[in-house]
Amino acid sequence: MNFRSTRARLALGGAILAVALLAGSALKVQAQTSQRWLHVRVDNPDDKGEMVRVNLPIALAELLVSSVDHDQLHHGHVNIGHHADLNGVDLRAMLDAVRTSPDGEFVSVKNRDQDIRVSKQNGYLLIHVNDLNRRNDKDRQEVQIRVPLSVVDALVASSKGGDDLDVGAALRALAAHGDTDLVNVKDGKQTVHIWLDSKNDGD
Repeated sequence: MNFRSTRARLALGGAILAVALLAGSALKVQAQTSQRWLHVRVDNPDDKGEMVRVNLPIALAELLVSSVDHDQLHHGHVNIGHHADLNGVDLRAMLDAVRTSPDGEFVSVKNRDQDIRVSKQNGYLLIHVNDLNRRNDKDRQEVQIRVPLSVVDALVASSKGGDDLDVGAALRALAAHGDTDLVNVKDGKQTVHIWLDSKNDGD
C-alpha cells in the first residue's frame, strides 16, 4: 500500500469536504439573512386565552403550496370559480386599471352598519372594513388589509384563466418586499395579525 498516495488522497478529500462545508455554511448564512418569514398571530382571550402562532419561511410556504393537489388547490394554483362569481369579469384588465391609475380611493360605502373603503396608496392596495353595528367599541369589528400591488399582479399574471390564481407566484413576489403588515382583524373577542419580516419568530 502506498501510504503517501493514501495520505495525499485523504488530504485532498478533506480539503474538498472543508471547501464544500464552508460554501454550504456561507450559502446557509446568506439564505438566513435574506429569508423572509410569514407570521400569523391569533389571540382569543375570551376562550381560555387561546393563542395561535405560525412562523413560516416564505420559501417553505411556497414549497408546501406547490406540493398540494387537493380540492381547489392544484400545485400552487387555486381555482375560485366555485367560491366567487367572476363571470364576465376580466381580473387582468381590472388589475391593470388599478395598477396604472393614480393613488386614490376607489370604493367608499358607508351606512349605519358598515364603513367600507378600498384605495390605492404608495404601491399598496388597501381595504378597510369597519363594522358600525355594535353598541360598544369593545365588540366592534375592524378589518385592515394591506397588500402590495406587485403581489396582486403576480397572483393573476401567471394564472391559467379568469378563475385561477397563482398563489406560488404571489408568495415569491411577497418575499421580495420588506417588513409589511398584511392583515389586522379585531372583533372584540379575538385579534388576528398577519405580517412579513426577516425574523424567525413572531415576537
